[in-house]
Amino acid sequence: MDRNFLIVITVFGVALLAAAAGMRFGEDAWVAELAVPAWSPGPVVFAEGWVAWYAAWCALAIIVVHARGTLPAVPATLWLAGLGAVLAWNWLFFGLQRPGWALGAASLGLAVGALTLVRSGHWHRHAPIPALVALAWLAMTWCWNAAIWRASGGGVDSLLG
Repeated sequence: MDRNFLIVITVFGVALLAAAAGMRFGEDAWVAELAVPAWSPGPVVFAEGWVAWYAAWCALAIIVVHARGTLPAVPATLWLAGLGAVLAWNWLFFGLQRPGWALGAASLGLAVGALTLVRSGHWHRHAPIPALVALAWLAMTWCWNAAIWRASGGGVDSLLG
């Protein structure tokens, strides 16, 4: 079997496992009671946004694999860090119901996404396209999380308590 094919299957498998783990912390009564911003996306748009993020994140890895014949250490590390930050955000926001802590994970995800966008042009000329899509969704999620955190009385005190 072709090595690139195995890498692509692994990329999709890992992303699917991360998405499935994140879905464990779905919407519940706590989310319905949150003071969400007026511009907040509806549940369907929110779900589709995450589908777009996962698709773009996988496409980025696949572009690199096809260009390089493998997934080098730096792109692989950033790719896994992005998945980890998104999974942490899901767990902190929906699982532990801590928007302030989740904002920290979202900030990490945004930083990883920005670094990935900056570096991706070195990996392949088309790699910045899915990196930009992923970063745009992470930025929207960060703003949404920050708005909820502030509306819920968020501040330094809420991070510690």
